[in-house]
Amino acid sequence: MNTKFYWRKLRTTAISPYFHGLFLRNRFLSNFVTSPLYRRAMAIIWVSVVVVVVTLTHTWFAFLVAWVFPLTILYQISALLQFTSEHRWLVVPGIGKPAIARKSLGRFMGETPPDAPFSEQPREWLLWLLRMLGYHLPARIAVISGELPEHDWHHRHPNHKDWANGVYHRQRDIEAGCPNWPEEYTEVWGLFNAVDCVFKGLSQMPPAAEEPKAIDLNAIGPANRI
Repeated sequence: MNTKFYWRKLRTTAISPYFHGLFLRNRFLSNFVTSPLYRRAMAIIWVSVVVVVVTLTHTWFAFLVAWVFPLTILYQISALLQFTSEHRWLVVPGIGKPAIARKSLGRFMGETPPDAPFSEQPREWLLWLLRMLGYHLPARIAVISGELPEHDWHHRHPNHKDWANGVYHRQRDIEAGCPNWPEEYTEVWGLFNAVDCVFKGLSQMPPAAEEPKAIDLNAIGPANRI
Protein backbone atom coordinates (compact mmCIF):
# COMPACT_ATOMS: atom_id res chain seq x y z
CA MET A 1 0.00 0.00 0.00
CA ASN A 2 1.50 3.36 -1.00
CA THR A 3 1.27 6.68 0.79
CA LYS A 4 -1.44 7.99 -1.55
CA PHE A 5 -3.98 5.87 0.32
CA TYR A 6 -3.10 7.51 3.65
CA TRP A 7 -3.02 11.01 2.20
CA ARG A 8 -6.49 10.44 0.72
CA LYS A 9 -7.73 9.22 4.10
CA LEU A 10 -6.24 12.28 5.80
CA ARG A 11 -7.92 14.68 3.37
CA THR A 12 -11.33 13.02 3.65
CA THR A 13 -11.05 12.87 7.44
CA ALA A 14 -10.20 16.58 7.65
CA ILE A 15 -13.51 17.50 5.99
CA SER A 16 -15.59 14.63 7.40
CA PRO A 17 -18.71 15.70 9.35
CA TYR A 18 -18.43 12.45 11.31
CA PHE A 19 -14.87 13.23 12.38
CA HIS A 20 -15.72 16.76 13.47
CA GLY A 21 -18.90 15.66 15.19
CA LEU A 22 -17.10 12.93 17.11
CA PHE A 23 -14.29 15.33 18.04
CA LEU A 24 -16.77 17.95 19.28
CA ARG A 25 -18.74 15.35 21.20
CA ASN A 26 -15.63 14.15 23.03
CA ARG A 27 -14.55 17.70 23.76
CA PHE A 28 -17.98 18.45 25.19
CA LEU A 29 -17.96 15.31 27.36
CA SER A 30 -14.44 15.96 28.65
CA ASN A 31 -15.38 19.48 29.75
CA PHE A 32 -18.99 19.16 30.90
CA VAL A 33 -19.58 15.49 31.82
CA THR A 34 -16.53 13.37 32.68
CA SER A 35 -14.21 16.03 34.10
CA PRO A 36 -13.86 16.80 37.82
CA LEU A 37 -16.53 18.98 39.40
CA TYR A 38 -14.34 22.09 39.59
CA ARG A 39 -13.61 21.91 35.87
CA ARG A 40 -17.25 21.41 34.95
CA ALA A 41 -18.17 24.42 37.10
CA MET A 42 -15.47 26.55 35.45
CA ALA A 43 -16.59 25.47 31.97
CA ILE A 44 -20.24 26.29 32.69
CA ILE A 45 -19.36 29.70 34.17
CA TRP A 46 -17.06 30.55 31.26
CA VAL A 47 -19.59 29.58 28.58
CA SER A 48 -22.37 31.42 30.42
CA VAL A 49 -20.32 34.62 30.59
CA VAL A 50 -19.39 34.41 26.91
CA VAL A 51 -23.01 33.83 25.84
CA VAL A 52 -24.24 36.76 27.94
CA VAL A 53 -21.56 39.14 26.62
CA VAL A 54 -22.11 38.16 22.99
CA THR A 55 -25.88 38.46 23.38
CA LEU A 56 -25.71 41.88 25.04
CA THR A 57 -23.29 43.22 22.43
CA HIS A 58 -25.24 41.72 19.50
CA THR A 59 -22.07 40.21 18.02
CA TRP A 60 -23.20 36.65 17.35
CA PHE A 61 -22.14 36.64 13.69
CA ALA A 62 -18.65 37.93 14.44
CA PHE A 63 -18.38 35.54 17.37
CA LEU A 64 -19.30 32.51 15.26
CA VAL A 65 -16.95 33.45 12.42
CA ALA A 66 -13.98 34.73 14.40
CA TRP A 67 -14.19 32.51 17.49
CA VAL A 68 -16.37 29.41 17.16
CA PHE A 69 -15.26 28.36 13.66
CA PRO A 70 -11.50 28.62 14.37
CA LEU A 71 -11.85 26.85 17.73
CA THR A 72 -13.89 23.98 16.28
CA ILE A 73 -13.31 23.08 12.63
CA LEU A 74 -9.90 24.72 12.17
CA TYR A 75 -8.60 23.62 15.56
CA GLN A 76 -9.67 20.04 14.94
CA ILE A 77 -7.95 19.93 11.56
CA SER A 78 -4.84 21.32 13.21
CA ALA A 79 -5.03 18.67 15.93
CA LEU A 80 -5.46 15.96 13.29
CA LEU A 81 -2.29 17.05 11.46
CA GLN A 82 -0.35 17.34 14.70
CA PHE A 83 -1.43 13.97 16.03
CA THR A 84 -0.85 12.20 12.71
CA SER A 85 2.79 13.34 12.56
CA GLU A 86 3.51 13.10 16.30
CA HIS A 87 4.96 9.56 16.27
CA ARG A 88 5.89 6.78 13.89
CA TRP A 89 2.61 5.10 14.68
CA LEU A 90 2.63 1.27 14.68
CA VAL A 91 5.98 1.19 12.87
CA VAL A 92 8.41 0.77 15.75
CA PRO A 93 7.56 -2.18 18.02
CA GLY A 94 8.92 -2.90 21.48
CA ILE A 95 9.66 -0.90 24.60
CA GLY A 96 12.74 0.60 26.18
CA LYS A 97 15.12 3.32 25.08
CA PRO A 98 15.74 2.09 21.50
CA ALA A 99 12.00 2.01 20.79
CA ILE A 100 11.39 5.36 22.51
CA ALA A 101 14.14 6.98 20.45
CA ARG A 102 12.81 5.61 17.17
CA LYS A 103 9.11 6.26 17.75
CA SER A 104 9.52 10.04 18.00
CA LEU A 105 11.32 12.54 15.82
CA GLY A 106 11.88 16.26 15.78
CA ARG A 107 9.48 18.20 13.56
CA PHE A 108 10.78 21.61 12.55
CA MET A 109 9.19 24.16 10.28
CA GLY A 110 11.57 25.71 7.80
CA GLU A 111 13.91 24.89 4.96
CA THR A 112 17.40 25.65 3.72
CA PRO A 113 17.63 28.95 1.78
CA PRO A 114 19.15 29.08 -1.70
CA ASP A 115 22.91 28.62 -1.66
CA ALA A 116 23.58 31.50 -4.05
CA PRO A 117 23.28 35.23 -3.25
CA PHE A 118 20.00 37.01 -3.86
CA SER A 119 21.50 38.91 -6.80
CA GLU A 120 22.16 35.61 -8.58
CA GLN A 121 18.95 33.78 -7.67
CA PRO A 122 16.25 36.40 -6.90
CA ARG A 123 13.41 34.12 -8.00
CA GLU A 124 14.58 31.24 -5.78
CA TRP A 125 14.98 33.59 -2.82
CA LEU A 126 11.51 35.07 -3.28
CA LEU A 127 9.97 31.60 -3.54
CA TRP A 128 11.86 30.53 -0.43
CA LEU A 129 10.57 33.60 1.45
CA LEU A 130 7.04 32.89 0.25
CA ARG A 131 7.22 29.29 1.50
CA MET A 132 8.69 30.37 4.83
CA LEU A 133 5.98 32.98 5.47
CA GLY A 134 3.05 31.31 3.73
CA TYR A 135 3.60 27.67 4.68
CA HIS A 136 6.18 27.05 7.41
CA LEU A 137 5.24 29.98 9.66
CA PRO A 138 1.48 29.19 9.74
CA ALA A 139 2.30 25.51 10.34
CA ARG A 140 4.57 26.47 13.23
CA ILE A 141 1.95 28.74 14.78
CA ALA A 142 -1.21 26.72 14.17
CA VAL A 143 -0.13 23.06 14.08
CA ILE A 144 3.34 22.31 15.49
CA SER A 145 3.10 25.01 18.14
CA GLY A 146 4.84 25.63 21.43
CA GLU A 147 7.29 22.88 22.41
CA LEU A 148 5.89 20.32 19.95
CA PRO A 149 8.85 20.51 17.52
CA GLU A 150 11.13 18.87 20.11
CA HIS A 151 8.54 16.30 21.18
CA ASP A 152 11.17 13.57 20.79
CA TRP A 153 13.29 15.24 23.49
CA HIS A 154 10.26 15.26 25.80
CA HIS A 155 9.96 11.48 25.53
CA ARG A 156 13.63 11.06 26.37
CA HIS A 157 13.38 13.42 29.33
CA PRO A 158 9.71 13.35 30.41
CA ASN A 159 10.35 14.67 33.93
CA HIS A 160 12.57 17.59 32.94
CA LYS A 161 11.20 20.74 34.53
CA ASP A 162 12.61 23.17 31.97
CA TRP A 163 10.34 21.88 29.20
CA ALA A 164 9.76 25.39 27.84
CA ASN A 165 13.39 25.44 26.68
CA GLY A 166 13.33 21.90 25.37
CA VAL A 167 14.59 22.85 21.92
CA TYR A 168 17.84 24.11 23.48
CA HIS A 169 18.19 21.03 25.67
CA ARG A 170 17.65 18.85 22.61
CA GLN A 171 20.46 20.62 20.78
CA ARG A 172 22.75 20.21 23.78
CA ASP A 173 21.91 16.50 23.81
CA ILE A 174 22.88 16.25 20.15
CA GLU A 175 26.15 18.10 20.68
CA ALA A 176 26.97 15.86 23.64
CA GLY A 177 26.39 12.71 21.59
CA CYS A 178 23.01 11.76 23.16
CA PRO A 179 24.45 10.45 26.46
CA ASN A 180 22.80 7.31 27.87
CA TRP A 181 20.80 6.78 24.69
CA PRO A 182 21.54 4.13 22.04
CA GLU A 183 19.99 6.13 19.19
CA GLU A 184 20.71 9.62 17.90
CA TYR A 185 17.96 12.14 17.32
CA THR A 186 16.25 12.24 13.95
CA GLU A 187 14.32 15.13 12.52
CA VAL A 188 12.15 16.14 9.61
CA TRP A 189 11.62 19.61 8.18
CA GLY A 190 8.22 20.77 6.97
CA LEU A 191 4.76 19.71 8.14
CA PHE A 192 3.87 17.68 5.07
CA ASN A 193 7.24 15.92 5.19
CA ALA A 194 6.53 15.02 8.82
CA VAL A 195 3.15 13.52 7.90
CA ASP A 196 4.60 11.78 4.86
CA CYS A 197 7.35 10.24 7.00
CA VAL A 198 4.68 8.55 9.12
CA PHE A 199 2.74 7.43 6.06
CA LYS A 200 5.86 5.92 4.47
CA GLY A 201 6.35 3.82 7.58
CA LEU A 202 2.72 2.68 7.56
CA SER A 203 2.92 1.84 3.86
CA GLN A 204 5.73 -0.64 4.57
CA MET A 205 3.69 -2.57 7.10
CA PRO A 206 2.21 -5.93 6.04
CA PRO A 207 -1.53 -6.57 5.98
CA ALA A 208 -3.02 -7.46 9.34
CA ALA A 209 -3.30 -11.13 8.40
CA GLU A 210 0.43 -11.43 7.73
CA GLU A 211 3.28 -11.77 10.18
CA PRO A 212 4.93 -8.45 11.09
CA LYS A 213 8.26 -7.78 9.44
CA ALA A 214 11.06 -5.35 10.16
CA ILE A 215 10.52 -1.84 8.87
CA ASP A 216 13.41 -0.19 7.05
CA LEU A 217 13.57 3.14 8.88
CA ASN A 218 16.29 4.39 6.55
CA ALA A 219 13.90 4.09 3.63
CA ILE A 220 11.41 6.34 5.40
CA GLY A 221 13.78 9.28 5.12
CA PRO A 222 13.24 11.15 8.41
CA ALA A 223 15.59 13.95 7.43
CA ASN A 224 13.67 15.09 4.34
CA ARG A 225 13.66 18.82 3.82
CA ILE A 226 10.92 20.46 1.82
